[in-house]
Amino acid sequence: MGIVLVGCLTLFVHLYHLYIEQGFHTKLLGITFPFLLSILLVIAGIWLYLSQLDSAYTSRVTAWTGIGLLGGVAFGYPVVPYQAAHGVTLADIQFITVNWGTTGALGGFLIGFFNARQRQYQAALEDERAKLDARKQELERQNERLERFASVISHDLRNPLNVATGRLTLAQQNYDSDNLESVETALKRMETLIEDLLSLARQGQPIDDTVRVSLAAVADRAWAVVNTKEATFRLEDDATIEADPDRLQQLFENLFRNAIDHGSETVTVHVGALPDKSGFYIADEGPGISEDERDEVFTFGYSSTKEGTGLGLAIVAEIVEAHGWEIHVTDSDEGGARFEITGVEVDAE
Repeated sequence: MGIVLVGCLTLFVHLYHLYIEQGFHTKLLGITFPFLLSILLVIAGIWLYLSQLDSAYTSRVTAWTGIGLLGGVAFGYPVVPYQAAHGVTLADIQFITVNWGTTGALGGFLIGFFNARQRQYQAALEDERAKLDARKQELERQNERLERFASVISHDLRNPLNVATGRLTLAQQNYDSDNLESVETALKRMETLIEDLLSLARQGQPIDDTVRVSLAAVADRAWAVVNTKEATFRLEDDATIEADPDRLQQLFENLFRNAIDHGSETVTVHVGALPDKSGFYIADEGPGISEDERDEVFTFGYSSTKEGTGLGLAIVAEIVEAHGWEIHVTDSDEGGARFEITGVEVDAE
């Protein structure tokens, strides 16, 4: 409020000068312009008080305004003896000094305001940079934990599983029992869980390098490694996108398995680019996914069947998020499930 006070004081001086001054030209040139500057200074002080600048920066603007006021007086006052030395006699020296002070105060306000804005902006950038650094360190720690987690799964769990599988094979050579078949089923399910957990740990890590890849080429490779049974793959249209080829193939593999496992052995799976070139889709002709389940299907551990691990679509969500994309579930034209991946820069063929 110091700036408002300075503006009001100079405004009162100019009003008094206007009251006692008789000459029209003096009123017009010597009072009206400084009077307007004082009004601007009052308005600037009120605006600064209501602004979102921190108190430290408003104090800086006030200090600059004071410096401008003193600078204006220091600059203007020596003009009086200089002009007197050249035969020019000035009346109302005190009012002229106030005019210079008003001009200097307004100039100081402008300098202080832009300086404060710049400093606040720099401080905000530094704060954002510090948050990003902290986030980066947290991600690095998470990646380290994921690597340790993957190591435990890969060695400490898989090794005893391999021993159990080997012993089971020997037992099956000597005995024929339904119990051994149940053990075999359980061990295979454990192997699937381990593979899915390892994949989940890998796919959630940030992606550093991407390349332009063809949807058709990646989808073909994924279809070739999936147990497709009697299912059919149909490419509706090709497109090139920016992606990590290996993780994109994993995404297709998991969605293909999901369509086959939850549909029929003769299901048809469609792949193509979205009409608005915002991404691509994978659709099937199976039973589809109800609206109540669509928010849950990507949840870790969620499965609609007893045989499922609940990790397949969670891995898909991790791959999508690692690319910075989004995934949504809707109905396909044939009534099955349609997974739309958006936020992708697509060049349609």
